[in-house]
Amino acid sequence: MTTTEDRGARKTREGIVVSDKMDKTVTVQVSDRVAHGTYSKVLSRSRKLKAHDEANCCWHGRSCSNHGNSTNLSNKALACSRDSREG
Repeated sequence: MTTTEDRGARKTREGIVVSDKMDKTVTVQVSDRVAHGTYSKVLSRSRKLKAHDEANCCWHGRSCSNHGNSTNLSNKALACSRDSREG
């Protein structure tokens, strides 16, 4: 069994909830700005990931902070740790 020291630090991502129709699962759209390798133009890349939401506290349009998940689920890549903006 690996420990957190073996895995290293998990990346924290911030995204916006785009779907909350599932029970204890939300779909989060994570946006990233990266530079093109050859031309150095800044590109905006986004992807949708499923996140585990134990308390069902995240809803559509809300900003959510996520951290890497260590579960064995094949479709959930993140776990909602807290809401970034209260209210």
